[in-house]
Amino acid sequence: MIPHPIEVESFGIISELVDLSGFSDLEAEVLARVIHSTTDLDYPKRSLFSSGFLARALDLVKAGSPIITDVAMTAAGITGRRAISALSLEYDAAENETNSFASMRTAAEKYPTALFVIGCSPTSLEAIIAAEDSITGSAVIGIPVGFVGAAEAKRRLVDTSLEYFTNVGLTGGSAAAAAAANALIRIDSGHRYIMKGRIVEPYHADLGQ
Repeated sequence: MIPHPIEVESFGIISELVDLSGFSDLEAEVLARVIHSTTDLDYPKRSLFSSGFLARALDLVKAGSPIITDVAMTAAGITGRRAISALSLEYDAAENETNSFASMRTAAEKYPTALFVIGCSPTSLEAIIAAEDSITGSAVIGIPVGFVGAAEAKRRLVDTSLEYFTNVGLTGGSAAAAAAANALIRIDSGHRYIMKGRIVEPYHADLGQ
């Protein structure tokens, strides 16, 4: 997986504009990839990682566990691994449920141990929160975007026992969520940009360089 020269140049620019030294190297890998996808230089200031998110998420990726997304757009942005949109599953929505809630509820029942990636739909994240007790082995990238329900759902996620990566406020989106998932996939494959809190030339972690 050789990075495109434009990607390498972009990460070099990010290194000049954003200080990621306050995060662990693995957290910084995720944040740098999200910044690269969104050009949002303030994203780290609003981001939250649960203490066990990276260990859990990387274990899931290494084990080949399912990657479940809220919508097809989020799934389409994930490269290197197959991702399943919850909306592609067969589900029944109750009268008071959105399709996103019902489909993610179904996905949580079908795939109780998975990496859940939510970038578009706040009600998908609400379904994950409701399923908390039955998906304890999972990890959640929960950064839905929107004016209605997004900030509130993310606040509720932080109050659960789930392992999560999320952010504060209205911003998020499929591109950001997919970028976070892609960062995990690249970390698992050994491809890194972060060393000792700084963005450096891309290297392979297994080489010890």
